[in-house]
Amino acid sequence: MPHIIIEATTSAADLVPPETLTSAMHDVACGVDGYPLPGVRTRLHLTRHFRIADGDPAGAFVHVNIRIGVGFDQEARSKAALAIADRLSELFEPFVATKPIALSVEVTEIDTAVRINRSNVRELLAKRAAST
Repeated sequence: MPHIIIEATTSAADLVPPETLTSAMHDVACGVDGYPLPGVRTRLHLTRHFRIADGDPAGAFVHVNIRIGVGFDQEARSKAALAIADRLSELFEPFVATKPIALSVEVTEIDTAVRINRSNVRELLAKRAAST
């Protein structure tokens, strides 16, 4: 973990390319202390159907949900949220003077009692590392 889930409007994708947004959020998450690289998964969901405030079609929003396992204290969660929020703001800074933009970040703890995870990512990364 964590899982970085980005929800954004297509108008936001017109401003910052989806690959740039996804890569930037992933890179920040990979740099957060305590986040194990094999568990970082980042995905972007673009929504075409939306309304923001007065309905201005130039309006854009991006919401980033950082889903993490239990065990991260309040300070660690806050630092991760701030790092993601700061990078998100940097990406959209060129547009804030002329476009209505809403950016938000949320950290959500995953309830491990009701989560099932099956993955071979750690094993494959270990094999790759051993062969280099």
